[in-house]
Amino acid sequence: MSHAIDGGALYATHDRFPAPKGASTHIARFAGALLGAADHGLLHCLAGDTLPLHQQEGGILIRRTAATEVHPLARAERFGADVAASVAESGWTTTQGRDPWSVMALLADDRTWPVVHEVNGLPSIEWAETYPRAPRADLQALDELERWCLDRVDAVITPSAVTATALHDRGVPGDRITVIPNGADLPDPAVARPADAPADPYLVYVGGLQPWQGVDVAVRALSRVRDLDVPLVLVTGARRRQLRPLLQLARRLDVGDLLHVRTAQDATATSAWLVHATASLAPLRDTPRNTVQGCCPLKVVESLAAGTPVIGSDLPVIREEVPDGVHGLLVRPDRPRDLARAIRVALDAPDALERWGSAGRAHVAANRTWAAAERALLAVHLGLLGS
Repeated sequence: MSHAIDGGALYATHDRFPAPKGASTHIARFAGALLGAADHGLLHCLAGDTLPLHQQEGGILIRRTAATEVHPLARAERFGADVAASVAESGWTTTQGRDPWSVMALLADDRTWPVVHEVNGLPSIEWAETYPRAPRADLQALDELERWCLDRVDAVITPSAVTATALHDRGVPGDRITVIPNGADLPDPAVARPADAPADPYLVYVGGLQPWQGVDVAVRALSRVRDLDVPLVLVTGARRRQLRPLLQLARRLDVGDLLHVRTAQDATATSAWLVHATASLAPLRDTPRNTVQGCCPLKVVESLAAGTPVIGSDLPVIREEVPDGVHGLLVRPDRPRDLARAIRVALDAPDALERWGSAGRAHVAANRTWAAAERALLAVHLGLLGS
């Protein structure tokens, strides 16, 4: 079998893989496309609770680092050291890293391969919100490491125009940045309804429960439409300790019975929740993580692919995919009253919901398929290799 890339490709990411979150879907598609195009490939990632440290999948080897250090920076540094060991084992044809620790290892002094830096987030910004008590010196060190990597890589890919602007502001030349948005597969509209789905209509939220996701705003909005008796289904991989504050808030606001939590499932099962929902919520908060760093919310793209309109925060990262009144409704972020009002408007306009859903699905089919994203990714690598 001939491959587009002669030799080996290495893809490194400081993430557990597979895992029940959107990043895992992205990694599966990008790592699969890059490594599958090479004669042989190595995916180096973090270990999970029950995942083997070494796993062979066809021509692709998955190597996992079991970082057990308490301090998150210590775990990251341990991971980077293990990636450096993988780098030294073979002369790679091309490489890609999703984080500064991976990229630093890929930028070996004697390298003969190009390094592509996949920037989905900037730890110096995201960690400030994930670890609010992080010492300023740690965040400064992260910022310096990010800049060191960005100055030296051969190309940068990112899923959002907002993130591309942040990278340009950090000195990355525009001709080294390629925006490749997240993609989605179009699910079958006739997919079976989940057996444990609440009665129609219901709202859905798919994703994590980090503070910047604004899920608490959705729960507060739910309390303002209590009279509609419309359930909100959370499809999430969050652990019980992460769910506890949200469930307590729902009970305090007297909507505990309307909040249905479902653990993250495979892509087909998640698509079923989206296909049968009346609307999908994306209540991102107005924080630097969303407005300065940027993102491309996979929950939004997958909702549109399912033909489900989105009610989300009026932030550039959502406006890129959901023009107000075209694929759904946008509201001011961090305002439960505004989100509740939009939910009322949407539920009272079934014709508009159908129109928005159809337009969103057509948008994904034309512009946001994973196949298109994979082609764009390979084009970057082949361009660096002169192919």
